[in-house]
Amino acid sequence: MATFSAHGTLQLSLDGPILVVEGSGPWNVESLNHSAIIAKPFAQQLKGKHWGVIAILHGQAVYVPEAAAGLTAVVKRDRLNGRVASAVMLDDCESPEFSKEHIANIYREAGEPFQFFSQYGDAKKWLLETIKQAQK
Repeated sequence: MATFSAHGTLQLSLDGPILVVEGSGPWNVESLNHSAIIAKPFAQQLKGKHWGVIAILHGQAVYVPEAAAGLTAVVKRDRLNGRVASAVMLDDCESPEFSKEHIANIYREAGEPFQFFSQYGDAKKWLLETIKQAQK
């Protein structure tokens, strides 16, 4: 089996109960595997809590089919561990409508509530309210 290098970039940070994922695509399975490794410390901090994701995506915001299937599985697993919803920002994307539909399909397949936003503050406000509702 051939080995490929990771395509795309991802950076992660925490903003309270929100995992902020910012990156430029396209992404392949290798980049998804790499992001799983760098996400572990963040997952430990969120363990046992309700939390959400703000994804800020640039460039070609798409996953190759194998990576899309892998991301769907990651989201499903995360939902069993407190993940509540995702807010997505397509910032400076090359094909925003295609990217929007592609990302929406991944989240729908995973059973993840999601919305698209153009402003970080709006995304954070919606996500915090969604997290708060899940805690009731």
